[in-house]
Amino acid sequence: MIKIQGGTAPSKNLCLSCTYFNKVEFQNGNTDMFCSSYELRGDRGFKLHAMVAECTAFEDKGYITLYELEKMAWVLEVSKQNKIGFITPKDWKEKHGAKEKVED
Repeated sequence: MIKIQGGTAPSKNLCLSCTYFNKVEFQNGNTDMFCSSYELRGDRGFKLHAMVAECTAFEDKGYITLYELEKMAWVLEVSKQNKIGFITPKDWKEKHGAKEKVED
């Protein structure tokens, strides 16, 4: 037999720690919550009407995304004169073109 004390367990709103969460507070005290995830809704966000427990587009705003890591990563380059050194992603794109991909 299962005995429950205290009623329903408190639930947490997953959106509060999500990168895509937007909260708007109005002067009259009302609050609206929006999700700006492109994965869920295309090019525009949508209004949230309840707390969210699970979400396929959840992205923790406490972590750095792969895209952000790639933007800040430095590239090791070896020239024909056997010079070895690091260059910034911006310098690499200017030298090799933005469409060229870094080899693994």
